[in-house]
Amino acid sequence: MGRSVCIIGTCGYPSYYGGFETLVRQLAPYLVDHGWRVVVYGRPADVDQHDPERDPRVEAVMTRGLDRKSFSTITYGFTSAVHASVRVRPDVALVMNVANGFWLPMLRSCGIPTIVNVDGVEWEREKWGTVARSVFRAGASATARHATELVYDSTALAQRWSAMSGRDGTYIPYGGVFRTKGPAPSWRRRRTGAPPRPTGRRGTRGPPQPFRPRLVVT
Repeated sequence: MGRSVCIIGTCGYPSYYGGFETLVRQLAPYLVDHGWRVVVYGRPADVDQHDPERDPRVEAVMTRGLDRKSFSTITYGFTSAVHASVRVRPDVALVMNVANGFWLPMLRSCGIPTIVNVDGVEWEREKWGTVARSVFRAGASATARHATELVYDSTALAQRWSAMSGRDGTYIPYGGVFRTKGPAPSWRRRRTGAPPRPTGRRGTRGPPQPFRPRLVVT
């Protein structure tokens, strides 16, 4: 029987909310092709289970949480971590967003190693209020303390986290799918009516790289 991974902390599969979701749409089928059982946790309101581009081999599990700006990530992360710990018991958990660092001890207590994708320094972003910033900072501290492995999407971020927490990690740049001709993907036409732009996420990390996962879990 192949290995298994639970992906926690995104809006789900398939979802088109942001960079994490773009990663999952590429990574989940890739892992299935290479013999993994892939379980992706999500939020019912953000996932289109009837998407024609959905890979049916990827298991999409919807959990409950609070659909509020400051609490959605940690509440959905909590219910996802509980389900993964009790019902799935995967070989590894890929956790997106350091706010979910609170739930890493739960996964570790069940013998589940964790890879956490560190994406920015959320507690310094102006869009968050005082409470949300405190939650992100505390979650980041828990991530630094309890994560088995950290993944950074920029070298500058890796250096910043190393200075703050003393934790090194693996640098994997954001990727993208290059298209030179043909119609835009159906999800892009459906949402914007425009072809996708070949730029890096938020335009801050350079041009997209071909999708090529480099972190190997043994």
